Amino acid sequence: MGHNAQGAMHTHVPFREVLDQVISFVGLLDPQGCILDVNEPALEIAGISLNDVLGRRLDESFWFSHDLIEKRRIKDAVLRAQEGQRVRFDATARVAGGKTIDIDFQIAPHYAETGELISLVPSAIDISDRKATERQLKAAQEAFESAIRNSPFGVMLFDKELRVKVMSKGASAVFPDEDHVTGRDMYSLLRDMWPYDFAKEIIGNYYHVLVSGSPVEVKNAMGIRADTGAEEAYDYRLERALLPDGTYGVICYFYDLSERRSLENEVRESEQLFRSTFENAAVGIAHVARDGTWLRANHKLSEILGYTPAELEQITFQDITHQDDLDADLQLLEKVIQGQIDDYVIEKRYVHKHGHTIWAILSVGAVRNDDGSIERFISTINDISAQKEAESARDMLVFELNHRVKNMMATIQSVASNTMRSSSSYDDFKESFSGRLQAISKAHDSIFKSPDQKVDLMEIIKEQFEVYLDLDAARLEFTGDPITMDSQAARGMGIIVHEMVTNAMKYGSLSNDTGNVTVSWALRAQDNGTGVNLTWKESGGPSVSKPDNVGFGSRLIEILVEQRLGGSMNRTFSPDGLRCDISFEVLHGTTELSGVRL
Repeated sequence: MGHNAQGAMHTHVPFREVLDQVISFVGLLDPQGCILDVNEPALEIAGISLNDVLGRRLDESFWFSHDLIEKRRIKDAVLRAQEGQRVRFDATARVAGGKTIDIDFQIAPHYAETGELISLVPSAIDISDRKATERQLKAAQEAFESAIRNSPFGVMLFDKELRVKVMSKGASAVFPDEDHVTGRDMYSLLRDMWPYDFAKEIIGNYYHVLVSGSPVEVKNAMGIRADTGAEEAYDYRLERALLPDGTYGVICYFYDLSERRSLENEVRESEQLFRSTFENAAVGIAHVARDGTWLRANHKLSEILGYTPAELEQITFQDITHQDDLDADLQLLEKVIQGQIDDYVIEKRYVHKHGHTIWAILSVGAVRNDDGSIERFISTINDISAQKEAESARDMLVFELNHRVKNMMATIQSVASNTMRSSSSYDDFKESFSGRLQAISKAHDSIFKSPDQKVDLMEIIKEQFEVYLDLDAARLEFTGDPITMDSQAARGMGIIVHEMVTNAMKYGSLSNDTGNVTVSWALRAQDNGTGVNLTWKESGGPSVSKPDNVGFGSRLIEILVEQRLGGSMNRTFSPDGLRCDISFEVLHGTTELSGVRL
């Protein structure tokens, strides 16, 4: 089973090409956890070839063998996937040059229709930017508080409630018992130290700075301490500061003016470092209220969601979360509120301002008050829409591969049956059947010609009917204008005709000895020679009726007509045979009419 899975990935060129376009790690393991295949980007970033890892256990591969802990985690994930679990966690992977990157790793089992485990599918995306941003934010917060704590001068940081948050070493001369001071509100602290009128004036200055944002500087503030009776004088300066949790507080500097300026610059640089990290991060970052209101958002989040920061402040995250993902998000958020978990990561969808869907990995943590209640949430949003589009294309190609193999078998069976009826001997059958198999192979190969070629529409259609040209050519008629199609449109048209030929052989006019197929097309003059009307008409076959369910092949035809050709189609199921009208645009065409009957 593993050998077949590997062969399928190597021989189906479009499927392999799409995997190689996926920017993340995508691989395929046999049921024992040994590597069958890995996409090209994963090999390139590691600087290795497929032969270097082929047949190795994933935990023994280049990416994870560098670290004993990572090896054990990957090995455990493979064992759990073998038991039917989908496993996901953050890990590190080795890349070229001995470096490591942060990844979001996932592995899932893949089963046959019989329920048999046939393969394991590991995948990973690079989350180094997100991890780096989280580390930078933490470092910025630590640097900000450390700059204050380690200052030899008197510095105190107050939170939005004007409670003491951080106190410097230099402030210990005034407040020797740091544990007694930290967490106290400024009102009670000052009223214990100074007479009422003196304390009231200082408290008023704190309020003014917190509300207005304008700094206050007072020199030679002199008073008699209420607690000690000593006369003391201070120069102090109050400034409003943006704290790492997104709220505003107040910094008080009380020391000699000449010494103060050096420390002011250091603390200001620390605050600017935090602000710069927040605003210039490679991922979206936001502060969110408990009710879901956006309190603050960086430029990257505005870019991801399409809303300006001011527009986000007027809505909640619930307003722009995809309805199918909202309940799961809110359930996890409630667990954080209840203290059951500290944070969570979820893959979810947002609705962009312009209406389209944005896939993202959301990481949410909480900032709590002293009593444990939620003050606000800090959210990190990483846009993975491009990755999701690549995964969708990969899944589509898997379905197409499965469908195409079934169609090929049905085509071969039909050709074998028709060849047997028309052959006079075994040798005659062998020669005819071999030639028709080669014709089928040629028709299949023609779909995937060089991307630089331009192909005539008549040639595209004839190649897909190649197997019938010597089987019963009189049953086919092709008539139309000479039209040249570029490679992308030609490939799409080749698949469309291939699907319709297969359906005609399985269910339609080519499934018996009497049916016929006519394909005709013409340029539309009203579209300046770029529009084409094509009609497929079957007759003489079994009676047909509109099917109850639309199969994958029919859906594939519709998708290719609309997306690859930019057109539309209409099917008519009449008792005498199927009629399909397709209207599409081409980039190349001539107006000279020609026809051919085969």
